[in-house]
Amino acid sequence: MSSRPRPVPMDMVSVLPPAGVPLHAHISTPSNSTATGIDPTLPSIVFCHPTWLDAFFFYPQTEDPLFTDGYNLVAFDMRGHGLTARGPRSKHYDAWSVADDIAASMDGLGIRAAHVVGVAFGAVVAANLASAHSERVKTLTLISLPPNVDDEDTAMGYAECREALVAATLARDVDTMDAITQATFAYDAGPLSPAIREVRDEYMVAARERLQASPEEAAEAAFYVWEPVTTRRPQTTEEMARISAPVLILQAAANEEPTFTEDAQLWAFRYNALHRNTRAQVHMIDNVGHFMTLTSPNVVNPLVAKFIGTPASAGLPPLPRVGARISGPSEPRRPSTPRSATFGGFDMAVPFTHGPTAGDAMDRVNVYVDVVTEVVG
Repeated sequence: MSSRPRPVPMDMVSVLPPAGVPLHAHISTPSNSTATGIDPTLPSIVFCHPTWLDAFFFYPQTEDPLFTDGYNLVAFDMRGHGLTARGPRSKHYDAWSVADDIAASMDGLGIRAAHVVGVAFGAVVAANLASAHSERVKTLTLISLPPNVDDEDTAMGYAECREALVAATLARDVDTMDAITQATFAYDAGPLSPAIREVRDEYMVAARERLQASPEEAAEAAFYVWEPVTTRRPQTTEEMARISAPVLILQAAANEEPTFTEDAQLWAFRYNALHRNTRAQVHMIDNVGHFMTLTSPNVVNPLVAKFIGTPASAGLPPLPRVGARISGPSEPRRPSTPRSATFGGFDMAVPFTHGPTAGDAMDRVNVYVDVVTEVVG
């Protein structure tokens, strides 16, 4: 009889976060892309998603052999997102609270430490996780790190979205719910390819199903979507000093507001001033959107995999020198497995296919095709 440990059976994490709300986890292992538990003999990569979306956002990574070969891939739905329940409203809930939720949920899955990847607001969560639970984070990848503080127009936009979400939920106003999702994708993922439009449309259906609620539930939904985003703050010197992992920051160059790139560079500067043995490196990428893990996985995945050091990345070129601009044609792909098959809970039809994508081709031949990325400078 083999002495190899058996995978931990886990659909929902059994160790509850502080608020008593179990986080739903999407888990992929080398032997099972829809696993109910991790393989404890393998290292893990944990993904932190942007607000309004959920763990399905990371299908371009959880289906890529650069990551799937030799790793547990885990993405949690934050409270009030995806298949995670909202639960009773906490008196205090911010990006640090989300980080604590994820740490407790990692405990529930038996993950002592992991490589952590966060995108947009998820990058804030990932950085806070690495500070509050530094022993849990092996490497830290921050993608599309938002500015420390929102400008007046952005703050006003968030407030309007929060009010609109409550009103739309109470009135069962599907058009307004759809408009929030459409605006999110137009700003963060545009221009939309056919493949990404299909993903956006699936998220619209998911929002309709999830946010039909009572007045109290409508307020709770808006609270968990927008409260942690609007209350985020820069880490203090002491908080940043507690991070012990090496850091990779990927930031869109051409399509981002100046404050996005400047704040990312400032984050790395502060980190490097505080650390001698670990460093933060920033790479600007041209011609990609804020949601670059979704829209440009052919550019992003090789960089992240090389930084983490996955076995499948051994044949890739080294990371570009710090300061070099990276460019490459974006090649989004459709998921290999329909959302309804991996997440359940939503009555979704398989979307109409507008045309073959890189993902479709990859699914058919079941091989990973390296995409040459141009390094400028």
